[in-house]
Amino acid sequence: MAANPPTTYTCPWCGTQSTGTATSCPACGAPTDIRLRVDSSGWVELPPIKGMTRIQCNNTQLQIHGSMAPVVEANVGQGDALDFLHHVLLWRDDQVQLSQVNPPGGWKRLIGGLPVFLTQAQGPGRLCISRRMPGELIALPVHPGHSLEAKESTFLLATHSLTYSFVTAPTWFNTRDSDNNVEYHFPIGQFLDIFAAQSELPGLVIMHAVGNGFVRNLQANESILIQPSSFLFKDSTVLLTMHLETAHGAPSALFGGMSLFPSYLWLRATGPGRIGIQSVTEPGESPNLTMLAQHSPMTMHQW
Repeated sequence: MAANPPTTYTCPWCGTQSTGTATSCPACGAPTDIRLRVDSSGWVELPPIKGMTRIQCNNTQLQIHGSMAPVVEANVGQGDALDFLHHVLLWRDDQVQLSQVNPPGGWKRLIGGLPVFLTQAQGPGRLCISRRMPGELIALPVHPGHSLEAKESTFLLATHSLTYSFVTAPTWFNTRDSDNNVEYHFPIGQFLDIFAAQSELPGLVIMHAVGNGFVRNLQANESILIQPSSFLFKDSTVLLTMHLETAHGAPSALFGGMSLFPSYLWLRATGPGRIGIQSVTEPGESPNLTMLAQHSPMTMHQW
């Protein structure tokens, strides 16, 4: 007699286990009835969260609405709270209490141009949050003992069960102009936001990808080059292997051996771990590296 099939379903996107009887993962909203679409280079198109999909995290339930400029509607449970930047709040119930949260390093954040305060919404009650621009919403569960790192100020909301902090980005460089003035460059921003689940409670981060979102799971010592402005988030295991690099075009004999193509900055990400990118980016930066003054230890420059 054949054994009964296992009833435990492991989400291939976030790793959360469930019964698999629902149409979507209860932790990240990814559909359970589709296969991940992976191209030959290893990039995975993030599974779109269907409208009205419910995501549960502790006592808070969230739903994603819309496809062009999506919003996330949250029913914050008693004793739960959500943290977000103040300008993304679309509407809220009267009974939802708002307060300011002062993350550590306020003066450093002010100098770096980051918001000094976060807004915290305490339940019970409903509220709605939106980045108010086209793109996709990505639900990223953070399991106990794990952490997630994101480009500064790109997250939409995070559950208060997560510990929020930030660190200086590992990649930066300075150049001097013709008047010997120093210009500072932070291709992925001056800081990285860190969301860590240090207690037994899991957490959830909702991010907004401008355009479409993609993720790649890098193996140990596997590396790729991406445009810095496309960087969205990564697992903490990728942090120590990230640096900047420049690439030149082939030299041309018609122009005295000079390259016809300018050099551009690239971000090298080395595994193991996931890295997420967005498809809408800023134009590639092409600095005058002959005026390079200083750079971070995790920054390489090649001529």
